[in-house]
Amino acid sequence: MSGTDDILALLLAFGGGVLSTALLRLIGGAGTGARIAGVGLPIGFLTAWSWFAGFDFPPEGTFGLTAYIALGGLCLGIILDAMAVRKGPRLLTTVCFVGLCVWLALGSPDRMPGTPVTRIELVLAAVILVVSWLGLLTRLKADHVPGRGADGVMLILLLGLGLGLIALQAEAQAVAGPCLALAMAAAGVLTVVWPMRLPLPLSAAYGGGGAVLGLAQSLAGSRPGTVVPLLVLSLILFVGPTARRLPKAIWCSPLWFFLLGLLPVGLATLLAYAARSH
Repeated sequence: MSGTDDILALLLAFGGGVLSTALLRLIGGAGTGARIAGVGLPIGFLTAWSWFAGFDFPPEGTFGLTAYIALGGLCLGIILDAMAVRKGPRLLTTVCFVGLCVWLALGSPDRMPGTPVTRIELVLAAVILVVSWLGLLTRLKADHVPGRGADGVMLILLLGLGLGLIALQAEAQAVAGPCLALAMAAAGVLTVVWPMRLPLPLSAAYGGGGAVLGLAQSLAGSRPGTVVPLLVLSLILFVGPTARRLPKAIWCSPLWFFLLGLLPVGLATLLAYAARSH
């Protein structure tokens, strides 16, 4: 990943995240605006995606599906936010969304290979993906309250940064660009969500979380050697609770989150580099 066009795409993701979040907050006011402002995260990512890869239909492979997963998560989250759906139906919706995304990633059951070894590998992959999806989306939904939105945005920022660095080490340039664009979009949204102590809307949790996992699926599928670094990167999911236990002012939580999150990001990047060197 290099060149002026790539840098412009990253700036586009950052600017799209900042502007859409700020405008939604201002137009919607203290009530609706505060609840939906974080929608700027998937908006910024999808804006940059249109620059990097474009929207091909039908999508080709798991990489092409990523934009549609993010877009579908964004629309689903907007509906759930607007309807103020209760916890039970929201959990059911999450499970259905996860099931559909994993099914699209691995292929429908009637196309699963018939040899026992391959079938076992696919089942294990499905289990890992389901656990990863549910773990991330559940973790992000915990920030669906005022004052906690910055933690959720920081989580997506770190995951996007980690995925981008792993992809660069694995020489997956096509995946690295959108990963870093996701991190830049999250950074843009963070400049508004953090000082205003806004919640993380479900549209950002589903859209941003869907983008993270769609990119991770694509990277692992095209570069099997990145599976271990990706699993190490997933340790970021445990950083939030640790950061909130540290003695600090409330506003410092995302900062501690970032500093602690750099540890799994750095370790995952080193593992990806070592895997490439051998």
